[in-house]
Amino acid sequence: MSTTNRFSLGLSMMNQDGLPARSVNRGLLRRGVTLLEAVMVIVLLSAAAVASSFVMDRNWSARRHVDAITKHVAATLNMARRTAVMNQADVIVTRDRDSSGDVLVITEMAGPFRDEQKRLIPLGSETRIAGSPTDIRFSPMATADRALRWTVSQSTTSGQIMVEPTTGLVTTRLP
Repeated sequence: MSTTNRFSLGLSMMNQDGLPARSVNRGLLRRGVTLLEAVMVIVLLSAAAVASSFVMDRNWSARRHVDAITKHVAATLNMARRTAVMNQADVIVTRDRDSSGDVLVITEMAGPFRDEQKRLIPLGSETRIAGSPTDIRFSPMATADRALRWTVSQSTTSGQIMVEPTTGLVTTRLP
């Protein structure tokens, strides 16, 4: 080979910046996968598994709804107990049903600080609240007049709310 050919061959091995180009053998096929490709496949499969778990579990939505309503009713009973203590007047919470579904009726009896007040809290038509008694009275001493056990349910999912009469303590058992 002549020196000219070697020189022109040498120039073709240089990249546009004047540095030696990497030799790439275009005849060989690459085998295997890169780490990035493997990680991407794992991430996509994980996302598909998580998404399908929500689709396959039909009670997922019902559990979330019952959980929220159970916490809401427990918070309402706790608020009634605190109001009885703060305003030094009995507060009665009654579970009732109207055309829109279950409702809680909160009646704050007249006391030294306020006149009688009544509030209505709708709970929606999708859930059912069952159990006994249908009403409970919280006294200014933070006690309840009786024990209470209500079950909040939708389809096959249920949560429970309990009130201890001597302390007036409200507890829940979530789905």
